[in-house]
Amino acid sequence: MSRRWDKALEEKPIPVANKQKPAKQEKRLAKEFGGRVTAGSGSGRNKGDIDLDSFKIEVKRTDNQSISLKKEWLSKIDEEAFSVGKYPALILEIDGLEWVAIPKPLFKSFTTFA
Repeated sequence: MSRRWDKALEEKPIPVANKQKPAKQEKRLAKEFGGRVTAGSGSGRNKGDIDLDSFKIEVKRTDNQSISLKKEWLSKIDEEAFSVGKYPALILEIDGLEWVAIPKPLFKSFTTFA
C-alpha cells in the first residue's frame, strides 16, 4: 500500500463494546461526512444508515480479517438511494480499515480515464 494512506490507517476507530460498535461507527461517519444517522439505522420509513445531501450510505463492519460482501446489501442501498434521488454508497470497515464502495458508473464520473 502506498505511503499516502499511512496517516489514514493510523486513524482507527476507538474500540467499544460489540453492541455499540455499529451505532458508534455510524455516528462517527455521519459527523465526518457532514450527514446524519438515519433513525433506527434504516429500519423505519427513512432507509440507509447515513443520509448525506447526495448519498444514502449503508455501513457494514467486522473486527475479523474478512467480510462476505452480499449482493443484497448493494441492491438494497441502490434501491433506497434511487427512491430519494441520491447516490448509493457502501462503507465497509474490516478490522479498522475503511473502504467506500460506489457503483462503477458513478466512479467513472469522478475519474479522468475512460
